[in-house]
Amino acid sequence: MHTLVSAQSSFFLMVDLQERLLPAISNGEAVVRSSAKLLTAARELSVPLVVTEQYPRGIGPTVPQLAELIPAGTPNLTKTSFSCCGAAGFDAVVTALGRNTAVIFGIETHICVLATAMDLVGRGVKGRPGRGTPAGAARGRTTSWRWPRSGASAPSWCRRRR
Repeated sequence: MHTLVSAQSSFFLMVDLQERLLPAISNGEAVVRSSAKLLTAARELSVPLVVTEQYPRGIGPTVPQLAELIPAGTPNLTKTSFSCCGAAGFDAVVTALGRNTAVIFGIETHICVLATAMDLVGRGVKGRPGRGTPAGAARGRTTSWRWPRSGASAPSWCRRRR
């Protein structure tokens, strides 16, 4: 059963959309466009946003076309683990938001995004993939089939077609 995500109980989590990672992503431009739409929706609906960057000193910052859409004061956490839950301060930020659903988008889906969704479920936060944003370096590696197995909720548009 598909349930709608509520703006009042959700936050958006943008994972590792960085300059040096994006060129390796098979559908990188489409992911940036979809992510820009999600960032705009978050702003217009007043949904809190959390941003993570994987080792930005080595991999670079968030891509400029998305960085310009991130509101001032948005938590931007540096991480060196696959899961965002391993970033210093992440748990405190999520707890302070007081929201129980994370709309997660970014790269790479089969590693960092999925690991984060699984860890959030373990913390009592529902994970939902952001529409149009599953991305990995290998074409087609989106892991939408793994979302239900992880305990995270895959909306109908993310479920594998048979």
